[in-house]
Amino acid sequence: MKKVYIQIAIIVLLILSALTVFYIAIEKKTQKIEKNIRKVETFSPTDAGGAFSSLGVDLFGGGTNELGGGVSETIDEDSENLKEKYSEKNELIELYNLPVASLSFLSDESIIFTDRANGYSFVKSSTESKNKKLNQNALSNVYAVSYSDAYILRMTLNEDFEAEYDLEKMDDAQVQEKLSPEYKACKLLKENKLLCLKEAESGYKFILMDLNEKDPKEKVLYNSQFSAWDFWYQDGALYLLQKPSAKKNSYLIRVKNFKEEVLDSGIGLVSIISDDSKWLLSSKYVSGKLKLFLKNLKNDTEAETLTVATFANKCTFVKDAIICAVAKQDSTPPLLDDWLKGRLSSNDEFYKIDLKELYAEKMDIKYAEKLNFDVYKIKVAPSKRAILFINKINPKAWMLKIAQKQNKDSEQENKAGAEDGANNENKAEEETVDIKLKRDEI
Repeated sequence: MKKVYIQIAIIVLLILSALTVFYIAIEKKTQKIEKNIRKVETFSPTDAGGAFSSLGVDLFGGGTNELGGGVSETIDEDSENLKEKYSEKNELIELYNLPVASLSFLSDESIIFTDRANGYSFVKSSTESKNKKLNQNALSNVYAVSYSDAYILRMTLNEDFEAEYDLEKMDDAQVQEKLSPEYKACKLLKENKLLCLKEAESGYKFILMDLNEKDPKEKVLYNSQFSAWDFWYQDGALYLLQKPSAKKNSYLIRVKNFKEEVLDSGIGLVSIISDDSKWLLSSKYVSGKLKLFLKNLKNDTEAETLTVATFANKCTFVKDAIICAVAKQDSTPPLLDDWLKGRLSSNDEFYKIDLKELYAEKMDIKYAEKLNFDVYKIKVAPSKRAILFINKINPKAWMLKIAQKQNKDSEQENKAGAEDGANNENKAEEETVDIKLKRDEI
């Protein structure tokens, strides 16, 4: 009988111990939440990349979306909401915790992105602001989007896996047009121009249309027998890049006034051009190894081999430098074809390459080592002080704010500005009140 009592006592003690441990764990979790501390975990392909709810959550101090999407607070455990336009340190910020099809800058601070599942586009006036959903028709499974000043172009795939394009006036669901199936690939340009690869009687032609006109006319830029092109348009020139593959040689061609010029070639060639059309950055395979090359198009000098290697479309030009997402040293970078087809992902870290010295330095970004990023669809701010990108692993929208170094001249300007502000304190207060009133009106 005593043995039974002893067994019962042991069971009771075990239950009480388990309850005690459970209570302590819950208490610690509660305290952690109350202190707004977020533990950053490593992303996996199935990870959401941040807490979210179908009912909406208060994310990044910016309230909720109608669809529950938003931005996470910040990946720093002890940081506050951003108070300045640009940080003194390199900083990663998650902008939206649901998969996006594309994203871009509308201005230096304003950001636009499109939800992949329903096709709705959202605008953020700053990283802290709420996501404003534009007046737009829903569109399922949007794979790519381009934006101009007044239009949004969304691409979906039909049952035959052919691209279909939906053109809408920004924030106006009443103005919508489905492009003809003859348009095989299209992109919007900032100046409300539409660039398309159109099927013709004997091949294909690249056409440009000005959407600002009442009756847009097709301007033929180039005729081609092939459709397998990546293409873009800048400074009055059409750039054509053969669809890259590590199994074949590809060419980059510049067409201006119907004159063709081969800028580069190579196995698995991927290329980008700087906004001022001065620099050509290309990645290709040499003797089976991926290499990154930089060429000055203005001086027509020989291309320089950079000390880091990555796909060129994982890079972008900023002020006096290039920012590149490079596979971490402890990870194996995927082959080009596997990466393009989504079979394998990269695990990237960011490097900054000085355009003068061509010195590559790993960017110091807090907590970046704890995150898995496969960077693609990079967009740079007009000021070159921040970039947007999609993490191909999940695919969420992120911003990288780039640390700015102040020189002596800018420090003196800031000091002089502070003195002027002190001398005109009353006037500044009146202007502040006026600005607040205008914001309230919006």
